Amino acid sequence: MLLCRDASFPGKFAAVTPTLYLNQGAQILGQKLYPLGFTFEIVEQGESSSGEFAVGCFKKADRTLTLSFRHELGIVQYRKGSVEKTHLEFMQAIGREGKNAYPGYSDGDKIAAFHHLFSDLEYCDSFLEDEGNEFFNLMKDYQFRQPRKGLV
Repeated sequence: MLLCRDASFPGKFAAVTPTLYLNQGAQILGQKLYPLGFTFEIVEQGESSSGEFAVGCFKKADRTLTLSFRHELGIVQYRKGSVEKTHLEFMQAIGREGKNAYPGYSDGDKIAAFHHLFSDLEYCDSFLEDEGNEFFNLMKDYQFRQPRKGLV
């Protein structure tokens, strides 16, 4: 476990945990999501064979944006009703595959991925606006195409 200075308690140190990173990331993403009426909460945290982890959700009615963090921001999933898709699937469906900022290059900065995701939210109005109905209709039958690997 890493320790860092805790600004709220001068002279003390606080544990740097996945929950802490997820809450910091929520502050970044919340700049876009809170004004739209989304709320954020940590829904799971614990320890597994791969280390500590935390899962948080931005939620509004029957829509959730779920974020998992272990050593870095991992799975990002969008859910509207019965439809759940990953960030990559969503970006592919809206024609942003290869142009998406998340996951992006972080150079060891564990918060950078949240900035990348924030940038991609600019293109996610079909999920964020109009109760997410456009997202639901677009994604309910969407079939993900595996990106090509190697030289084309």
